[in-house]
Amino acid sequence: MVAFRDPFDPRNKFASGCSCGAHDSQAEHDAELEAQSPARVDPVDPVASDVDTLTARCVETAVLQSIFGGDAGRRNFLRAVGASTALAAVSQVFPLDAAKALAAEAKGKLEKTKLDVGF
Repeated sequence: MVAFRDPFDPRNKFASGCSCGAHDSQAEHDAELEAQSPARVDPVDPVASDVDTLTARCVETAVLQSIFGGDAGRRNFLRAVGASTALAAVSQVFPLDAAKALAAEAKGKLEKTKLDVGF
């Protein structure tokens, strides 16, 4: 899934024409699947296998998508300044750590499952 990839890597695209996000079209995606052996490697970063890391990546992707609006601007910016400088710059104008903490707290069961709402 595209949202779980490192958004600070200029090689990663936010969106593309296939379901995994790594190919320009669904036909190219299907052709590669047929050519590979059954032991296919998932395009999601194997380092990001725990829920907290995946949640943080989703938050980072959403923030960068809202700042740059798409792949072209984000990828050009990351190539120009680098990932660590981009992270520092974004962190100066948007509280990434607070957003990640808020997303991490949203896990778990709801406090109340039945609510009576009235006016």
